[in-house]
Formats: sequence, structure tokens, C-alpha cells
Amino acid sequence: MTYKVEEVGQKGEIVIGEELREKLGIGPGWRAYQYLEEDHLIIYFHPPDDGKPLAGRLSKNLKKKVASGKEWDEAREYAWKVRAEEKMGLRERV
Repeated sequence: MTYKVEEVGQKGEIVIGEELREKLGIGPGWRAYQYLEEDHLIIYFHPPDDGKPLAGRLSKNLKKKVASGKEWDEAREYAWKVRAEEKMGLRERV
């Protein structure tokens, strides 16, 4: 197991050490899903989109039509939130 101690910045930011980033394959643009478990923070990382249109990949699973723009942005953020909760065991997978 790799341990690294970093100082928390003035705005609450922390640095993920290079060795840990390399082991996890984390890079720019990755999403960090965070939740509190008792007295410690759990963080899961998810890679950025692969460039393929998300609407096309998800069309067979969509239950309603979502307009582009703000409505699409809100639907995408909600989907990310649900998936993160599923991965963290906070919600059953549907």
C-alpha cells in the first residue's frame, strides 16, 4: 500500500502524489467522486469521455427525450451522480 502525506491548501485543495496518480492512471480531465464515510473521505476517479457522442451511446437506454443545452447538461450531471452512487454502494444499480 502506498501512503503519501500532503498539506491541504487554503481553498481545501489537496495534491494527489505523482506515484499514486501513475498507479491509478489518473490524468487531467478525470472526474473525482467524493463522499464522506464516518470520519474519512472516499474518492473514486473516472476517466474523461472517450470523444464518442454520449447521446448516441446511451440512446437505447434513454427513457425520455432530452433537449440539448441546459436540459442535457442537467441530465448528464444527474446520470454521473447516479453512477457514482452505484459504484460507491450508496444506490442499487438499475
